[in-house]
Parts: sequence; structure tokens; C-alpha cells
Amino acid sequence: MKNKYYIIFFFLLLAPLAVMAKSKKTIWVIDAGHGGRDVGCEGTKAKEKDINLKIALRVAELVRANISGVKVVMTRDTDKYLTLDERCTVANNAGADLFLSIHVNAAPDASSVRGTETYYGPMGATANANVEAARKRYLQKSELLAWEMQKNYGLAGRPISRGVKRERYYVILHTLMPSVLTEIGFISTASEQEYMTSKSGQEEIAQCIYKGLRDYKKTVDNGQEKKVLAEMRNTGGRVSGTRNAKDDAAVDLAMNDEDTSDTDDTNGQRGKNAKNSNGKNLASSAKASVSSKKNSASGKDNAAEPDPSLEPELDSGELTFAVQIMWGTNKLPANDRSFKGLKNVTMKGNDGKYKYFYGTTSDYSAVRKTLAEVRKIFPDAFLVAFLGQRQISTSDALELYVKKK
Repeated sequence: MKNKYYIIFFFLLLAPLAVMAKSKKTIWVIDAGHGGRDVGCEGTKAKEKDINLKIALRVAELVRANISGVKVVMTRDTDKYLTLDERCTVANNAGADLFLSIHVNAAPDASSVRGTETYYGPMGATANANVEAARKRYLQKSELLAWEMQKNYGLAGRPISRGVKRERYYVILHTLMPSVLTEIGFISTASEQEYMTSKSGQEEIAQCIYKGLRDYKKTVDNGQEKKVLAEMRNTGGRVSGTRNAKDDAAVDLAMNDEDTSDTDDTNGQRGKNAKNSNGKNLASSAKASVSSKKNSASGKDNAAEPDPSLEPELDSGELTFAVQIMWGTNKLPANDRSFKGLKNVTMKGNDGKYKYFYGTTSDYSAVRKTLAEVRKIFPDAFLVAFLGQRQISTSDALELYVKKK
């Protein structure tokens, strides 16, 4: 009998803890980039800080209304200035389970660059052991969240995905949870500025981001992050049937999806994000951690179960650079007049999506010179990089280039 009372007493002690665990809310921090005296990118009729805030507020509203058990914390909900450190502190002090920073892109030297892109932070980018341990722990979830953002932009019919990328932006380097920074479009391009400042455009963008968050949560809650991430890496996160004929016509033979740092300096704003509180550029102060492991599987099995602590493999294959001049749904002959006299243009692709490249080389300095010349003919041309046959971000490629020299 005495033992029976002890057991009852023990369960009475555990009951409040179980209720607390069950009722613990998931915390998501949504960061509207820039604010106050920091206006971000400027278009002809709008400022980045204002677009970021309107969309961030709408995303928060959608999450609160539709996803139970999630508490949304805003880094700012008015037009006020916050340092990058302050934004990270909000997320870290809240014990957040997710950090999302919303930004607008710009390409000062090109007025027709379009598209969305989402970043997560590489490992080995800071000297802080706690930060690096957190990034290693949450690397897979950060990448998954980035893919979910890009997938849902595509599902909404945004015609150009510039991909999932890794970069040393301060706010995704110094937050201790899955973290991404998403760029919703180019304010330097008139059509994109019009879209991002319209009520319908802002609603669509907010819906895309909300759905990305929703799908991410569903995947993680179901314990499917490894499987889904592997599939997205293999397919590039693309979803078939997301563009109509009008969209295809608009982007045919136009700039596509893998530019990184070469045309998106955003009047210096992205450079600011990539510096720490002492103004030291993190890109030059630390090397990214590069996996030395190789996946021994082949075929479809090659993507099943990615190691959660590792970034995609970047240690094998020949590193080359090229200038992408266009892409299209038609396969063009080598002497096609669309190339405007450029010789030795190469092509990659199939199934109605073909990319065209010029000046392929393993010399980064040479390809930069080629890019400058090609932009006199194709203003929207941009730099791309390959590791073997696989296209990688130019930021990753530059890391490897410096390392191998």
C-alpha cells in the first residue's frame, strides 16, 4: 500500500511537467530587414525597409491565424533602426526555434535582373564555438527551410528561382537556431518593383513565405527532414507545372537562376550584412567547413539520408567558372544569331530548359574579365561555377578556388 502511494505521488509530480512540455509553444522570429535610418535598397519609387516590413507583418499575421502552437516574435514591427547584433539578440534571447530575415535585392548595374533566392549560413564562418556548434546542429534544418521558401515561390508562379545559397550574412551566422535570409525580388528592375509594391504582389509573396514556413514545420514535425531535403537537393527544389505559357515567354532567353554575389550587392547593403559588429568582413576572416566525406551510394540512393551535420559535398570534381548569357526553352545551334557573334558558346540542360555559357575556364581572374566584356553585349550576364558537372554557388566556388591555389 505504501508503495502504491509513492507511485501516485510520483505521477502527480510528473503531471505538471507533462502539461508544460505539451503546452510549450514553438517560437519563430521574423526579421524585417533594415529599418529607420537604414533604408536598404532604393528603387525609383520605394525603399527596401518599407517593403520588408509590410511583408513581414503579413507573414506574422498568416502564421498566427493558421498555425497553432507557434508564437511569432518580430524583431521590429515599426520603422525603427536595429543593429544586426540586436536582431540576433532578439532571436537568441527568445529561445527561438526558427529565424527568418526578409530582404529585397538589387542589381545596380542591371535593370532587368529578376528572381528570388534564399540563403543559409555556412559552417566555419565565425570563431565562436557555441555559434558553430549551433550551426552544425541546425544546418540541415536551415537548408531545408531555404528550399521550402524557394519551392513555394515557384508554386506561386514566380518565373525565376535563383536558388538556395550559402553566404556569410551576419544575422544567419549569429542566431542559434535554424536560420535563413530570403530575397523576395529585385527593386532595381521596374517590373519587380511594381510587383513588390502592389497589394496583390505583397500578398502573394507573404503567402509564399507563410507556406514555406508551414511546409517546413510539417516536414520537421513528421521527422521527414532528411528525406525531403535529399529530394530537394536532387531536383533543385523544382516543382513541375508551376509556370504558365505567359511566364515562359517572359523569361525565354533571359537571365536564370544561379547568380550569387556578382550582381546583387544592393548598393552595398548585402555587404553590410556580411560584416560583424567590428566591421570585419566574415567572408575573408574564416573558411567554410568543407566535407571530406564522399557518398558511396549511387543512383536514387545517392540522395537518401544526407548527414545532418554536413553541407553538400564540395570536395570532388574539377572546379570551373563560366559566364551564363541566357537560358531558354529551345535548343539553339552553336552559330545561332541569339549569341550575338560570341563563339564557342556551350549549353547545358534538357527537357525544355537550356542554359548557355561562354568563356569556361578554371581561372577565376580570367572569367571576371570575360564577364566585364560580355556584359557590354548581354547586360544581364552573370558568373556561374561548376564542380565537375554540378553547378554550385560562386561563393562556394571562390572558397575552393582560394583553398586549392
